[in-house]
Amino acid sequence: MDDLTKSPTIVRLDVLRVKVLGQENLPQTVARTRFSKRKFYVELKVANTKQTTKKCKGGKTLEWNETVTFTDVDPSQTFEATVYAKRALFCYDDVKIGGFSDSVTSILSSSETLDTLLVVTRNLDSCPAAHLEFHIKVTPSASLASDTGAAIRSIANPVQKLPGSRSPPIPTDVASAAGNTAQTVKDVLLPVLKKIEPFCEAMDLVAEIVNNQLRMNDKIRDLFEKMDSFYAIVGQNLMSRLGDGKLSPPIVLLKRLSVVTMECCSFIQSYASKLDASGFVLGALKNSVSSTDGSRIQEYCETLGSLQLEFCKALGLKTHELVEKIAEYASLDDLPHVGGASLNAEGSCLEGTRRDIISDASNWIGPSSTSVAQQSILLLIGEAGTGKSAIASTIAVDFAVLGCSFGFKRGIQERCNPLNLFPTIARDLADFDDNFRRALCDSVGNKKALQTTTSLESQFQHFIKNPMASISRPILVVIDALDECGDNDKQRDALIKLLTNPDKLPPNLRFFITSRSEDDILCHFKGANKGHILVKYMSEISSQSTSADISLYIRTRLIDDCQPKLKDIDDLCCQTLARISQGLFQWAFVACQQIARPPRGRTSRERYDKLVQSGADLRHDSLLDYLYTDVLCALFEDDEEVMNRFKSVLGVVLSSLEPLSLTPVKALHETLKQSDEPYDAGDILRYLGSLLSGVTDTNIPIRPLHTSFLDFLTDPQRSKRFSVDMTQGHKNLLLASLRIMKRDLAFNICKLESSYVMNEYILDLPKRIRDYISEHLSYSCRFWARHLDVASTNGMSVEISRQTRDLLEPFMNEKLLFWLEALSVLGGVTLAFQAIAIVARVFKSEKSHTPNDSLLGCVTDIQKFLTKFASVIIISAPHIYISAVPFSPRRSWISQQYLPRLPRTLWVLNSPDDWPASQGVIQHSDEIWDIAISPDGARIAGACGESGVFIWDIRTGLLDSGLLDCGGFALCVTFSADGARVAYALSIGTIGVWDTESGRNWTIAESIFGPDWDDDVGCLTFSPNGRKLIAGSLLGKVGIWDTSSGDASGAILYQSIMKCRFECISFLSHGGALACGYKEKTIEVWKWDATTLQLTEQPLHIEAESSVSAFGVSFDGRYVAAGLENNTICLWGLPEGTPIGISVSRSSRNHWELWRIAFTQDGSHFASARRGGAVDVWEITPTGPVLEISLQGHTNWVKGLAYSPDGRHLFSCSDDRTIRKWDAHSTNTPDPIIPQFTLSIVGVHISHDGTRIASVSWDGTVRLWDGASGTAIGSPSRLSTREPFDGIYHSAMSRDGTRIMAVSRGMVRLLDFKGCKQTERRIELYTHYESTGVFSADGSRIYITSGDRIHIIDVDTMEETPDSSTGKVFPVKRFYYPPVISPDGAQLAVLSVDMDETVRLRTLDSQTVEEVSLPMLLYSSDQLRCWCISPDLHYVACKLLQKDNIQVMCIEDGILQKAISLNFANRQCDCLVFLPYTTGTHLASAHGSDIVIWDLVSCNPIIGPLRHSNSTARVTSMACFQDGMRLVAGYEDGKVLVWDVSVFGDSHSGNSVIPIVLSREAAHALPHPEDILSPEVEAPKVYSKGNPINTVAMTEDGWIVGPEYRHLFWVPPELRARILPRMMKWDLTGGQEYVQLDLSQFAAHGRRWTDCYVDMRDTTFMRGTNLFTANDVDTNGHGVLASGLAMVEGARGRVRIVTAGSQSYSYKMYNTIMNQ
Repeated sequence: MDDLTKSPTIVRLDVLRVKVLGQENLPQTVARTRFSKRKFYVELKVANTKQTTKKCKGGKTLEWNETVTFTDVDPSQTFEATVYAKRALFCYDDVKIGGFSDSVTSILSSSETLDTLLVVTRNLDSCPAAHLEFHIKVTPSASLASDTGAAIRSIANPVQKLPGSRSPPIPTDVASAAGNTAQTVKDVLLPVLKKIEPFCEAMDLVAEIVNNQLRMNDKIRDLFEKMDSFYAIVGQNLMSRLGDGKLSPPIVLLKRLSVVTMECCSFIQSYASKLDASGFVLGALKNSVSSTDGSRIQEYCETLGSLQLEFCKALGLKTHELVEKIAEYASLDDLPHVGGASLNAEGSCLEGTRRDIISDASNWIGPSSTSVAQQSILLLIGEAGTGKSAIASTIAVDFAVLGCSFGFKRGIQERCNPLNLFPTIARDLADFDDNFRRALCDSVGNKKALQTTTSLESQFQHFIKNPMASISRPILVVIDALDECGDNDKQRDALIKLLTNPDKLPPNLRFFITSRSEDDILCHFKGANKGHILVKYMSEISSQSTSADISLYIRTRLIDDCQPKLKDIDDLCCQTLARISQGLFQWAFVACQQIARPPRGRTSRERYDKLVQSGADLRHDSLLDYLYTDVLCALFEDDEEVMNRFKSVLGVVLSSLEPLSLTPVKALHETLKQSDEPYDAGDILRYLGSLLSGVTDTNIPIRPLHTSFLDFLTDPQRSKRFSVDMTQGHKNLLLASLRIMKRDLAFNICKLESSYVMNEYILDLPKRIRDYISEHLSYSCRFWARHLDVASTNGMSVEISRQTRDLLEPFMNEKLLFWLEALSVLGGVTLAFQAIAIVARVFKSEKSHTPNDSLLGCVTDIQKFLTKFASVIIISAPHIYISAVPFSPRRSWISQQYLPRLPRTLWVLNSPDDWPASQGVIQHSDEIWDIAISPDGARIAGACGESGVFIWDIRTGLLDSGLLDCGGFALCVTFSADGARVAYALSIGTIGVWDTESGRNWTIAESIFGPDWDDDVGCLTFSPNGRKLIAGSLLGKVGIWDTSSGDASGAILYQSIMKCRFECISFLSHGGALACGYKEKTIEVWKWDATTLQLTEQPLHIEAESSVSAFGVSFDGRYVAAGLENNTICLWGLPEGTPIGISVSRSSRNHWELWRIAFTQDGSHFASARRGGAVDVWEITPTGPVLEISLQGHTNWVKGLAYSPDGRHLFSCSDDRTIRKWDAHSTNTPDPIIPQFTLSIVGVHISHDGTRIASVSWDGTVRLWDGASGTAIGSPSRLSTREPFDGIYHSAMSRDGTRIMAVSRGMVRLLDFKGCKQTERRIELYTHYESTGVFSADGSRIYITSGDRIHIIDVDTMEETPDSSTGKVFPVKRFYYPPVISPDGAQLAVLSVDMDETVRLRTLDSQTVEEVSLPMLLYSSDQLRCWCISPDLHYVACKLLQKDNIQVMCIEDGILQKAISLNFANRQCDCLVFLPYTTGTHLASAHGSDIVIWDLVSCNPIIGPLRHSNSTARVTSMACFQDGMRLVAGYEDGKVLVWDVSVFGDSHSGNSVIPIVLSREAAHALPHPEDILSPEVEAPKVYSKGNPINTVAMTEDGWIVGPEYRHLFWVPPELRARILPRMMKWDLTGGQEYVQLDLSQFAAHGRRWTDCYVDMRDTTFMRGTNLFTANDVDTNGHGVLASGLAMVEGARGRVRIVTAGSQSYSYKMYNTIMNQ
């Protein structure tokens, strides 16, 4: 410490950990709120620098494990630390709990060292009994460790953001490792070299994955060779020269070695992910890389070369800048980019042509006059085929140094979507200009919601306009074929309006745009006030100039470029063709193609003559049509069969929803023709090279070379017999896709090796997809339903409908899971929702469908299946089979159809029969106060208190975006009408607006309702146009604000004289606005004009029969519903306030007060939420509300309700931190489960003979159970307490189980069960400290420790014994915890805190209470958290407050002989007990809600953690049966659980594999547990980090995982709290039915997972939909398969098949099937 404090300056002072010791001495209420409900943080201050920790809950130990850093600290400066309690709702200032202040020098000099850390402990100034403990790390100045750590830290953050989700692991711990241990250069570099090895291995893996494909590229091959050379030389020489002192400073070398390696490996992986199936980069030319990638590779090679030659010298390479550049690109990963959309030289004008228009454009780009400079857009208008695209390509290439380009293309989905324009331009400009890239990163970097916004205006603002402000030079963007953008008229119109608005365009941005002459484009670009637009027409170019250009083009193509020369084609022919082209370059292009490459059997001259003849005397607008007709007539004879083939093939090409290359086109078309037809699609397409691309190259998508050809073919009036029916094309592709999937889909299609590994961590998944999923299968899986949608729009013929059904039914029955598996690995699970919805809509609309339509039935079931299991299907393909299907309801179609094929998966013993009303659960880390549904029903927003505001995807339940720092406690939330913005209200009257697309967040009002501390916002809504925001307060005010102006003042529309609680304001569906509030029994209704917001009538007052607790108003303004405090629901009609029917009383068993009411959009139903967690759905009838359904699932107060726009689903949020999605019209609801709101258990006890188990709660409730069966004995008893808040804090039970003793402050109570009678007597005690007690062995006396005294009380009289009328006084400060009686009852052991603050163990004679031996010293500090002593008084276990370890000591001959230390994941211990009961061989320790069993011989944990489903409820008491086989535990939430701890046997090794059982039957244990528990298939030898007991546990997101997070299976959210905890025998307090799992047949997991699926058609076992029939059963009850290959044995719903090879499979069956 002296060296540190003498340092003139401390470069870095890190506070790594802060913990409050003696927390129980702090006040238990803070600002009228229980301590456990508050959140706390620590404010740290050095001199004038102030920092705070994150907040943590007060329910557990107050501890902050995060790093707070101070730099350049003077040791003489003051160090201050203060603990604050966060005030959430009604307070402005946080509450100071306590703190301290001292100099840095004093703190460091008085600290104890712990490894390389300093441990500082100081008393809190407000509570000396509580302390703050700090772990501090100090880095003095001029430290090699400091320099090294700084070097690594400077590169760690940007490297972590490298692109590519499968980039190699980054050694983020290098900095700390180097900083802690660096004493010499050798100490620094050796660990780093070891860290480099994984990167080298990762590089080798990448090389193996790409399978030499990358080496085909010259530049990539150079990089590989350079890396190989670098590591060969550096790897040898560096190690040998470490100790020579010839190396450069470590800070330079560390940067180079780690950063360059990570960059190269990550780049190669990213590059590999872009490869298509042929090994080429998408959108790039063969054997080439993009200029950006090429320059990057060159930088890597240069850096590696410098390191190889000069690694011993300090060369300050700028590798850090390169890392930052890569990190910037990574932050833009979610910004869409369309490859191949840029214009290139291949499409440019022939040199020497189009000089005039190109010159005009050049002058416009670089103007000499100010007037021209003001024109920021040049629009070139021309007809199809006039060469506009060639001009655009020429401009883009000639002026590439000024910007980028984008070419729209009809028929190519990505290139006709306006939403892809600005993102692609932004990405290209980011590659082009460093300043633009940095500004773009600042604007949208790492903001997924903004990068994927669907608002064109938002895109332009954040992708283009904002970044453009950072650069001053001009930028040119070329847009070709604007007329081909947009299948969506709304988006197309928005783009055109945006481009023509001069106020939107940056002054240094120019657009060169080409387009056909279309009305909407001309109207906007040539309208009034369009001075910034210059419009030019192709028709304005002189015909002589155009003819000369075309003539030059034709001559170049037919004479100059043709080898060998074409016979009989000369200059005169070229001039003739140019004249006939009439200025159409497209006609000239096709004509040249036809003449240069004439059809078979024709000469070039013949084609020339034919073209001249057909083109002569034609009108300009018919020229292309005749050209295309002539070309096609020359290729295809007028034969019906030929024409059908032509239309069939071209229909596949033109109707495809994404461009397909020749191979998938041929594969899809093959399914449409008869098997005996001797042709394929290639035979038709090979002749169309002059009209289509990719007809001979399998790597190039097939598409029309010019849009005019697509227009020609799809217009029957123009193309005549060559016309292609696009609707028929979609129908054909639908059938083809279904046939492809039926043929090619298969189980485990990508040959995944283990179910333990999730999709994103399968490093070679892209290669597996390329190898095993063909392009046509991938296309079919993704687009078959889209084709069904388009085909059904215009109506399907009966034949097509029948064919579709015939394909869909076997697809659903046989291939559904395989299809979902393919979508899972392809990343397209969300497409499944759309597909199944389309199928449901199409077949519901069919006139032929019947009410019992089997296809519709299975589709409905599949929709529920997807809703329930989408999240797990997205994450892991194997778990479709392992997790999703097994957890489906037993009578569901999906379960009946597919579960019999999964014989080796888990089996839910008490599975529900049908889908629950709860169709999805979203879990969050904080309480959710309010929810709102977006107008499109796709998203749900939640106000989550201090966490902020969050938005989730309703279909998948995945988080979409979050506003983490909204500035306060979020209470209310609402969507705007367009769904683009979310308004939220915070406590203390603050309102904010969050633009979810742009990410912008702004406050529009603060303290909106004045200074009242409790006047919070009660409701919030947008006006229909989204400009106004209206809020109602809890004290009767209604205010309005303009969200567009951000006017913080706003206006108060109305002030209720009654100060009603406004919780409902809405704009009615028929116009008008309505506000509704209540005060006690009165409901007040106000109505405004929706436009003027002026009051239209006097307020309506409705008097209820009881105080109102909740109410709501229908959207049409017809009804007001209210829940009253007398447990009734009332309904009134508006505008008169007339009661409708009679009020409805709720059942007394559901007496929880109503809190929320919400109506459907149509006003036919409303829902009410109760504080106890239930949600009721009511139908509105003339006789009043009628209860339709009661929805159970929430376990705590329901605070928010919202219906989906279509009224089919109801959403609720709760204090249980979940949002639940309900089927609003479900009829499948279980009997209500009333939440068991029981107070914390104080003690659990077991009678000596094990026949009785007892529990005592804080409120005095006493329960008894039978120790053999776990059934309750009688009704609960109640020990009265003196005051409502004076609870029981200690209890004990006599050995015979007939009496219970309980202690509260200064009071002892006795409950006697003899003769089935309950008696109670009191005896007053006076003590400042909590008293504890124990019964004597014979139960006749009670020993009470109180302060420094031990009182002996006679059980019969409840009086103190005569020799101890005031208690025996000991020379101690106080006694600790209850005393313990030895098995023979002769001795009494107790802990004491002596006057010198030491903790000692005293052994007393139970009769005389005299000490029988000298006190034994346990600890020199009195900070003891918990302790226990074995009943034979031979072992003592203790846990100190300041230590994480449990100390266990052995007592021999009255002396503490030895001590061992136990540690469970550095977690605090709350409770200890020895087992078996009469020995000290094993110890149980409780850590929060977890219990661990220790073997004290090996000092290893051998069982656990035994985990309560409520992870927030800690163990408060434990007791063990005499045989040590069962352990009883009581919890904070009132639960009493009995655990089976018998499985450890006599093992002391700690290495045995413990059975994994999730039911009450040991026979249901998981087979092969070693697979999940060990990295290899063998018994585990070590415990994994974070899970010291080698077993399984459930994660917060529902995964049952083993060590190293190997995923066994996934549990649906609604079942997680109900899964029978592993090794739990009984839940004595009940309250819910636990879900039990039979894992005995679940052998298919991990690398064995592929055994889970059995195709029963292959064994002839499955017949239709039944497994076997009665005819297959012989007289012995056995069944024999018809094939004779297997024996079937039926037993309890299971079928076992034993094949001839003795291989056994077990099939789970249902009673409905067995009875057949």
